[in-house]
Amino acid sequence: MIDVNQYIESGIIEEYVVGNLTKPECQEVERLAAIHPEISKELESIAISLSMFDMLSRKEPPKYMQEKIWGTVGTPNNFTDNTETTKSNIIKSKSYAWVNYMAVGVIAIIAFLSVFGESKPMTN
Repeated sequence: MIDVNQYIESGIIEEYVVGNLTKPECQEVERLAAIHPEISKELESIAISLSMFDMLSRKEPPKYMQEKIWGTVGTPNNFTDNTETTKSNIIKSKSYAWVNYMAVGVIAIIAFLSVFGESKPMTN
């Protein structure tokens, strides 16, 4: 039997979440997570935290950088067939940016409830 706390503190779960483990190591983490709820909970918590950090730390590049890039590679009008599709996809993705913020909010609430939502009965 493994020491679950020591396994969690080893950092292997973080390595699993970011994809730094070999296939056998990944399978081992998944097997142990299926057996031990503490490992499964930690795995979920780390995945949510990293996902939230990623979404919250993203920044849109400044406008002058876009102009500099287009100046280097050419204007968008110089592109062929896929230009209009690409432009419309960019516009759609910007118009649905609020969905990302909603997702982060929902994930944060779920993470909070999964960590602090379990109430334990008080014994006298």
